[in-house]
Amino acid sequence: EGLHPITFIALWMAAYLMGWAMLFLIMFTWMVTFDEWVVIRDINFWLRSNDLRWVVGVIYGTIVGLTTAGAQAWLMKQASKIEVRRWMLLSVIGWAIGGIGFWSYVNNFNYVGTWYLMLGLWFVAPTLLQTIAMRGAVRGAWIWTLTGVVTAIIAVMIHSRIAAWTYNESMYALMLGAIVQAIITGVTFLMLKSQQQREQVEMATAI
Repeated sequence: EGLHPITFIALWMAAYLMGWAMLFLIMFTWMVTFDEWVVIRDINFWLRSNDLRWVVGVIYGTIVGLTTAGAQAWLMKQASKIEVRRWMLLSVIGWAIGGIGFWSYVNNFNYVGTWYLMLGLWFVAPTLLQTIAMRGAVRGAWIWTLTGVVTAIIAVMIHSRIAAWTYNESMYALMLGAIVQAIITGVTFLMLKSQQQREQVEMATAI
């Protein structure tokens, strides 16, 4: 019968945590080892000189995407019989694109007044690409894109509220936004799964 809904959502949230944990682990390893290599320094200087530091954001997004999407693909198989083809591929592409927004938002490379667009890109890009993958698996997959939009709006609100009393608003917006996204997407998948099963039962009854 699959995982219990509460267990599924808890593990689904853990998948996002795994993505961030992997990113921080690789960043720490980078700083204490590879960052000391002359070749790496030269590459970093070349990226800075050619205005290509957003490539680092793509790498960050890819790391989070690979870890998170891989865990999510396993969880979806455990929770239902729904098979979402190209989930890994499109998820990683979405996270990689979102990584550009993540890098710009965190490093304040964006123009004043557009930080919310960069924050929105980080949360919306993955769900938008994942929606394409889900279209052939479940009906009403378009709702999946809305989870990213809603999360982005909430993250922008968190940033605006917290900016009034601390300088760490970006950290709070990203971390709390990730928690919100995990909950919303987890609940949405369970809803789509329930709808799919109900339609299958109705079709079987009609036959």
